[in-house]
Amino acid sequence: MLGESGFDLAEEITEEHPDTALVLITATDDPELARKAFGLGGHGVHGYLVKPFWPGQLLITAMNALRRRELEVSERSYRLNLEERRQKIIDMAPMPIYVKDGSYRYTFANGQADELAGRSEGQLIGETDEAIMGPEALEQTRADDEQILGDGTTHRAEETLEIGGVERTFQTVKFPLLNEKGQATAVCGISIDVTGQRDAFDVSLSRVRRRSDRLRIAFLIPQSGPAGLWGPSCQTSATLASLLYGVKPRDPVVFAEAALVLAISAVLAALLPARRAASIDPATALRSE
Repeated sequence: MLGESGFDLAEEITEEHPDTALVLITATDDPELARKAFGLGGHGVHGYLVKPFWPGQLLITAMNALRRRELEVSERSYRLNLEERRQKIIDMAPMPIYVKDGSYRYTFANGQADELAGRSEGQLIGETDEAIMGPEALEQTRADDEQILGDGTTHRAEETLEIGGVERTFQTVKFPLLNEKGQATAVCGISIDVTGQRDAFDVSLSRVRRRSDRLRIAFLIPQSGPAGLWGPSCQTSATLASLLYGVKPRDPVVFAEAALVLAISAVLAALLPARRAASIDPATALRSE
C-alpha cells in the first residue's frame, strides 16, 4: 500500500471487486472522508472505524458489513429476477408494447414491436418513428405523442398507419409515464393489430351489399303483364333460396304452415269488427242516422 492512502485502496477495491464487503479503518475521524467512503462504488463501504477501537468493535463491524453485503446481493438478485419476469411477460404479450422518451426515441420495445417495425430483437431501441413510418403516419403519431406529453392525457383510437411500407390498422392506447415530480417524460403505447379483422369485416359488408342489390333487383316487377312476371319470379326464387338456412324453398310443409298462419291471421283480423257490428241494434243505428 506504499504511495497510496487507505481511501485510494478502498476506492480501487470497490471498483474491481464490487461484491466485496469493505470496512474502512482510519486514525482520524473526518466527516468528509466518511461521507465519501459511504458513497464509493454506488453502495460505499460497509463499515467505518476510527482508531483506537476494541477488538469486539472490529468483530461487530465486520459481521454487520458481511450481513449488509449479503442483503445487498439478495436484493439485487431479487430485482434482476423480477425484471426478467416482467420482461418475459411483456415479450410474450401478443401485441406490440413500447416506450418513447421526450425526444420520441424508443427506450423500450418488446419482441412484437421489433417484429412489427421490421427489426431484430432490441434494434428498435434508440430509433425514432422517422425510421419506420411513412410521412402521413409519422405526422399523425407525432401529434398524438406531443399531446400526451404536453397534457398528460390518455389516447385511445383506431388508426391506420403505414409501417415498414405496409398499411396496417391498430387499436391503440397510449398514456404518459410520469417522473417523481408528476411530469410526463415518456409515452407508453400498446397497439393491437386488427388489420385481419378489418379486412374480414369489409369482405362481409361487401357480400351483404351485393345480396341486398340482387334482392332489390329481383323484386322489381315489370309492367308488361302476367307473362312478364315469370323471369323476375324465377330470379326472386333463386335469390331467396340463397338466403334460406335449414329450409327448402319448395318444402310443402312450409307452404302449409305459412297458409295456416295466414288463415288464422285473417280470421282474427275479421273477428273483432264482425262482433262489434253484430252487437249494434239496427233500429238504434237508424234512429241515430
